[in-house]
Amino acid sequence: MACASSHADRAASPVSPTALSSDEREAVYGLAYALLHAGHAEDAAVVLGRLLRLDPYALRYWQALGAALHHLGEGPAAAVVLTIGSLLGGPEPSAATLEQLDRGAAHLEEEGAHL
Repeated sequence: MACASSHADRAASPVSPTALSSDEREAVYGLAYALLHAGHAEDAAVVLGRLLRLDPYALRYWQALGAALHHLGEGPAAAVVLTIGSLLGGPEPSAATLEQLDRGAAHLEEEGAHL
């Protein structure tokens, strides 16, 4: 099965992530969305992983990555990604929330889920 982190790590970034403007990030998100809806979930996951490095608080990036993982048959990882997105997609998370996320990710890794 595919692993979200390996998808994101494989993509070569031709430009520095900080060099992308808001409009450019929007265009890249459009590409990821199009890839996902064209049946290229693995490629979409790579693009979305890059976008999340730019803006980890963008709920829709997390939602789209969750959908891509679901299409790849990574149900447990998709559920975690969607949960993380719902927690991070609002106001800045508290230290307690981040600690809970770390514990949950560690538990999933112990169970063999790939994030």
